[in-house]
Amino acid sequence: MKKVIISVKDTIAEVFNDPRVEINTGSAIRAFSQSIEGNRNKDDFVMYLIGEFDTQTGEVIPSEPVRIYSGHDVLQTKETEAA
Repeated sequence: MKKVIISVKDTIAEVFNDPRVEINTGSAIRAFSQSIEGNRNKDDFVMYLIGEFDTQTGEVIPSEPVRIYSGHDVLQTKETEAA
């Protein structure tokens, strides 16, 4: 099974945080959304896919960072759900 490796970039600090492994991008988006739930600066964070982890071989397959979701997306989703 291949899992996704993600990292959240703090756009104000201009750094990527330590990478995390998630089952898939859907679970990564859920974890990201929950992790910034109470943060007043949601717009400052963007989640990127940075690779894959193969649980069968132990291989890490890096990739160029690909934007998956952002704090702004979380805010838009909340507004849509509230409407």
